Amino acid sequence: MNQDSECITAEKIRLNADDGSIWSNVSFSVVSGSISTISGLTGPARTLMMRMLAGLTPITEGTIRLWGQPINAYSRHQLNASVRLVSSRVSPGFSFTVREFIGQGCELRHTGFHEISPADHARVDQWLEQLNMTHLARRDCTQLGRSDRVRVGLAQAMMCLPKLILMDDPLDHLQADVTKILTEFLTLLSTRGMTVLLSSDSRHQAFPLTTAVIDLAAHAVQNKAADKTVEEPAETDPDQFLF
Repeated sequence: MNQDSECITAEKIRLNADDGSIWSNVSFSVVSGSISTISGLTGPARTLMMRMLAGLTPITEGTIRLWGQPINAYSRHQLNASVRLVSSRVSPGFSFTVREFIGQGCELRHTGFHEISPADHARVDQWLEQLNMTHLARRDCTQLGRSDRVRVGLAQAMMCLPKLILMDDPLDHLQADVTKILTEFLTLLSTRGMTVLLSSDSRHQAFPLTTAVIDLAAHAVQNKAADKTVEEPAETDPDQFLF
């Protein structure tokens, strides 16, 4: 993947969100090495946009380019190693300790089976320390609260040493001390050349740490969903999800 001044270029994307809202002509770009925030639209529409950027959901209309190349030009392995999506809505599927779950992130850098190396274990320790989670290393992931889940998901993503981190509503409903830790950590990643894109409708939390704010509603056209009333989703208990 070649470094390009624009890490992400999305053009005329159509979003058919789970809440029934339909958006078309969604277009925006993100500069490499920046911390940017996408806002506007509905929560499910933003989540869908983030999944498309990670290559996890097919694009039904429009184009997405990463580092100047169409996203479908990259293999699944290339995307796994270079683009990581952190979301509180993804479950580990099984019961793992925090250390085990973070360590699994290194497997995405490789094809086939990969045994975790001493260097990988050292990297797990590094992210545990930098995200202030050393005391959680032996904790069962299913016993974590929202604030800890977001940090553990980010640590696992960092095991790939990706070029692009996507975070779906990461700072909503977090404890103040954890928000401070994440803000400082993401800022450090940006200074080292990594691109960070956050999704949020919480201006007072996400916006202060960003270098660019992208209001998707200003770059999109809303279409009336057929036979379905478009409503904002009800407030959800953030602790019902696992990362």
